[in-house]
Amino acid sequence: MLYTCKRCGSCCKGTMGPFVFPSDATRISDSLNISKMEFLEKYCIKNTLGLSNLVIDIYSLKLSDNGCVFLNEDNLCDVYDFRPYQCVNAPYHFLSQSGFWQHMKCLDFKLLSESNSEEEDAEILKELIDVGYSF
Repeated sequence: MLYTCKRCGSCCKGTMGPFVFPSDATRISDSLNISKMEFLEKYCIKNTLGLSNLVIDIYSLKLSDNGCVFLNEDNLCDVYDFRPYQCVNAPYHFLSQSGFWQHMKCLDFKLLSESNSEEEDAEILKELIDVGYSF
């Protein structure tokens, strides 16, 4: 039940760029031949999330006028082969909640309502908590 991209770019636009987990930061910075720190400083924004009694920092990609900083004028991703976990797994296998994806008019919301990404979400958040962005 993977989502088939329609190349409309709507998933790359919104009020916040995609989350960048520690493994994403390593993979993308390596592909750009820059340090992880340089990648986070140049392309990301640090966010603080409160989860129950836990507060964690998580980075998200910056937005430009067009959307995600890596979205080009053809609505294609400049780092597609190395894109973040969220981008690979959206929308049915990452935070599969209609409120999170309602800006994507190209979705089948029936499929989304039948999706449950709770296990996948817990696994990637565990990486964030256990590994962090260690420099």
